Amino acid sequence: MQVRIEENEPQAIFLAGVMRLGNNGQGQLDNGNTEKHHLIPNSRGGNGFAHNLLELPASAHKHWHILYGNKTHPEILFLHAQIELASIESEIAELQSKLVGLDRKNKGANSIINKIKTLKKRKRLLGAIVSGYHKITKNMDRTARRKRRWEKLGEINGDK
Repeated sequence: MQVRIEENEPQAIFLAGVMRLGNNGQGQLDNGNTEKHHLIPNSRGGNGFAHNLLELPASAHKHWHILYGNKTHPEILFLHAQIELASIESEIAELQSKLVGLDRKNKGANSIINKIKTLKKRKRLLGAIVSGYHKITKNMDRTARRKRRWEKLGEINGDK
């Protein structure tokens, strides 16, 4: 069963990149060979139910794990957000240094000021993603610990 993901969701954006990596250059992906990808890996508290699985072309799935290992989608989003934040911060610093000595009424100065404002908005949004990541991973770790505890209890009670 394949999970349907809307185009604008983070998973869709990542998967689009992975699908491009998996493309064999002839417009087809792996001649129809697919693999199941766990959104939350089993080792991290995930399961094999349909809501946690995506059907991916085999090479795209391989490339995904080469690039990201066993990371979850929120962790990958967090990594990309951190990289983008660093890039934005350096770009803001560069633009601010260009402003030094410019007349604020200058057309070029206004353009730079507008770019800085736009970058600061993006920086705030990415900051929200980064802080939201910590909440998400805290919950995922808690779920994985619970799963391991239940598995241990099952072993102790002779269920396995």
